[in-house]
Amino acid sequence: MDMQPKLIKDKSTLLILGGTGEALSLMSTISEQFGNQLRIIYSLAGCTKKPVHRGGEIRIGGFGGIKGLQEFLYLEKVKYLIDATHPFAKNISANALFAAKEADIPYIYLNRKEWSAGTNDQWHHVEDISAAAEVIPKLGVRVFLTLGPRALEYFKLLNKTWFLVRLIDKPEKVLPLLNAEIILDRGPFNYKSEFDLLVKYKIDVIVTRASGGKATFQKLLAARELQVPVIMIRRPPLLDAESATSKEEFICWLNKRINFSV
Repeated sequence: MDMQPKLIKDKSTLLILGGTGEALSLMSTISEQFGNQLRIIYSLAGCTKKPVHRGGEIRIGGFGGIKGLQEFLYLEKVKYLIDATHPFAKNISANALFAAKEADIPYIYLNRKEWSAGTNDQWHHVEDISAAAEVIPKLGVRVFLTLGPRALEYFKLLNKTWFLVRLIDKPEKVLPLLNAEIILDRGPFNYKSEFDLLVKYKIDVIVTRASGGKATFQKLLAARELQVPVIMIRRPPLLDAESATSKEEFICWLNKRINFSV
């Protein structure tokens, strides 16, 4: 039996909304397995200056809301939509789901497995960034922030708190924080480097999102070992749509639809 992929003259278009490590890995695998069957567009919001890219076409920048995305789906004749954005990118995911439904396009999104606190973890769950800022003074004075540059404005009134801010790119504007130091780095991070970082800067509180995944989990293991409390911002509610937790599930989903349409 011939197991080679079929060559298709007019390729169907797959749009992948990326920006995560999972999306990057998925893009690479899909390009290898379905490159002769699909036109693949990898879309990034443009939050990082030098995004990593593997295979397919790449577009950078927002769509301009739901209408802009709907127009893009129509003009590019998108047939499949994979949303592999960050679990906290709730606006783009909501827009993508709505646009896909309106265009009658199969849609699936990344639902990372959530982190679970261990017996010795000191996690303090909060609903949003504002709540995280309110809790900080009760827990410590040297804070490790891993929320991205847009979140920093919420902490500007904490004048007695010192912040270590980890970013991917150097910020274009001065930080709105009175006492802070910036370090530039891109995950995934290993346990030793995270442990050493917390010790070096004498961190006594970590603020992070409940993002899940492996890329940034090591800081939580280091916090557990050092008994550093963690302020954990809860995820937005799950979408009412089909989801996948692994690359294998995405590939299976896509393979079924391609075989059905051929």
